[in-house]
Amino acid sequence: MNEPQNDVLVEIQDLRVEFDVRAGVVKAVDGVSFTINRGETLGVIGESGCGKSITARAILQMIPKPGRIAGGQVLYHRRARGSNQTDIINISKLDPDGEIIRQIRGGEIGMIFQEPMSSLTPVYTAGIHINEATNLHLTPFRKVGDQMAETVLAHRKLSKAEAREVAIEMLRRVGIPKPQERVDSYPHQLSGGQRQRVMIAIALSCGPDMLIADEPTTALDVSIEAQILDIMREMQAEENMAIMFITHNLGVIAEMAKEIVVMYMGKQVERASTIDLFYDPKHPYTKALLQSIPKVGRKTDARLASIEGMVPDPFSLPTGCVFHPRCPSFMPGKCDRIAPTWQRLVDDHWVSCLLYEEV
Repeated sequence: MNEPQNDVLVEIQDLRVEFDVRAGVVKAVDGVSFTINRGETLGVIGESGCGKSITARAILQMIPKPGRIAGGQVLYHRRARGSNQTDIINISKLDPDGEIIRQIRGGEIGMIFQEPMSSLTPVYTAGIHINEATNLHLTPFRKVGDQMAETVLAHRKLSKAEAREVAIEMLRRVGIPKPQERVDSYPHQLSGGQRQRVMIAIALSCGPDMLIADEPTTALDVSIEAQILDIMREMQAEENMAIMFITHNLGVIAEMAKEIVVMYMGKQVERASTIDLFYDPKHPYTKALLQSIPKVGRKTDARLASIEGMVPDPFSLPTGCVFHPRCPSFMPGKCDRIAPTWQRLVDDHWVSCLLYEEV
């Protein structure tokens, strides 16, 4: 047993995740390190395929095959309710189907998956499950309340009647109208916004210490998006819950996160407080992302800035800095030969870029 330090909840150290396929080895996550504190929100941003979702799945030992954790570790600072003692569990060493990770997954760390409504397909009569104990996806032909109660019963010592009451209360807390009636609804009878709220309710039904939200407001209109973000903030304040918020929406991340990690091709290229990142970005990739945001007052005929070039082939990554083929600050003979190191510039502002190697 160890005393908690700085109230860290999850600590990722040099995490590496690889997919060994016929065409070669894909380094989906390559040397990522960061911490998530209790009660705080960490934002993770970057283009599609940069490793955000795989990093999240590694925290819960849910990497799809043939993927595997090839190096580094994920440390979970587990603390019993009402106790100040912390037991550090190395999640990366746990059996993905073992009892300990089943207790953590869905119970102590909840997850809202990217585009959860995509699992609502009538082709599957039994729905899609990641794990029997988590029920992290809605299934189309089972009542919402039954799916919520299953998660509660897997992690809390309650009767079926008590689990149903928890389900009704959680539906009420996430703003579902007439929860006593909706608990007996099927997913197809709910609107897209309501189904997303149900997913949040399932993820939060066991009072997790941490919520992983992977694009939780994708495909929702802005009014529903604002309501869901408010719900997440309210429950975070009530439960002192940590949130790992993954998104492409920089406006949302600016509103939600205290600190932001920027990823590109499986690597972290910058990490800083939200204020520092938006007002003083260091990495050329971060600058390019921020310049692509539509700005109030921009002329309607003005074109949005874009990042030049294409994302490289994951089976044949460029030498040196992986971003150098697209970088406006490219230094020939240096960026294409030398891999940048992860270094601290000032306070808690970190960057991986050769422009700052001599700082």
